[in-house]
Amino acid sequence: MTARDELAEPPAAARPDDADPRDRFHRGVLMRLRPGSQTGLVRTGNGREIEFALRDIRLLGAADGFAGLREGMEVGFDLGWTSRGVRVTMLKVW
Repeated sequence: MTARDELAEPPAAARPDDADPRDRFHRGVLMRLRPGSQTGLVRTGNGREIEFALRDIRLLGAADGFAGLREGMEVGFDLGWTSRGVRVTMLKVW
């Protein structure tokens, strides 16, 4: 079992154009945001919290950047390995 398997169900495989775009991402909730350092935590469906830093991710759907994020907001995310372990690499705001 890989670290990714422990975090959440993998995103659905390629689907027809009418599929919900949310199916292409893991789902989570923004739990903690630190505006000063522009970092935060995403809680996965199974309760694990994964860190992210705005400088290290690709932010999709938020026109206002970090200022457009709010704690409790449902987001889609993708994961990747960094020198500090598993981190969020892409964040999609619905």
